[in-house]
Amino acid sequence: MVAILPPRLVSGISRPLQGAIGDHNRIVVEQRNSVPVGHLHRKTLSTINKDLLQEIVRLKAEQNRALSQIAVWEAEATQHKRENQQLKKKLDRFKSLQGSGLFKV
Repeated sequence: MVAILPPRLVSGISRPLQGAIGDHNRIVVEQRNSVPVGHLHRKTLSTINKDLLQEIVRLKAEQNRALSQIAVWEAEATQHKRENQQLKKKLDRFKSLQGSGLFKV
């Protein structure tokens, strides 16, 4: 932070240096009275944070949809495994009947 030099410190200094200090003080006051840099910085961070929060919400929704789809696929896979086991058992029964001579293909 740039400070304004008080007049009591300037009084014992040469004229050219007093002019430079006066210019410095005027620039500092103008900068301070212009658009506050900190406010713009906070506004920028606020905007960035809002955008990031919206991105988080969007990604969470996408994650929830993906997890739902995975749950459906897992349920379908379990059902197919169960059907596969039932068909294997039927096939084994038919093979055993065919081997015993009770059933011929």
